[in-house]
Amino acid sequence: MKTHFLKTFVLVFLSINTAIFSYLDTLKAPKLVYPLDGDSTVSIQPTFEWEESGTADSYRIQVSISDEFIDNIVDSSGLTNTTYSLEDTTLFFDTTYYWRVNASIISDT
Repeated sequence: MKTHFLKTFVLVFLSINTAIFSYLDTLKAPKLVYPLDGDSTVSIQPTFEWEESGTADSYRIQVSISDEFIDNIVDSSGLTNTTYSLEDTTLFFDTTYYWRVNASIISDT
């Protein structure tokens, strides 16, 4: 799993790609587009963006201060688009954040 480092002002993001697999269809992990690695112009209320993942029906985004994703700041699933805005949450400077997006498909089994 590739880990990305992102410096935003004095925020630091580490992004982790993951995918949920079905025995009927294999999904690629969504490619994380924004925030970019090393970007120093990210706001404290960023809009996260990722690329579509093949035949994914929905996505789940998690943002945390823990690389084990304990006590998530954001844990939102059932997303059908490839962006997520932090409208009700403000991130803090001088803090390391981790984020990941999972793709899933609905299986009839």
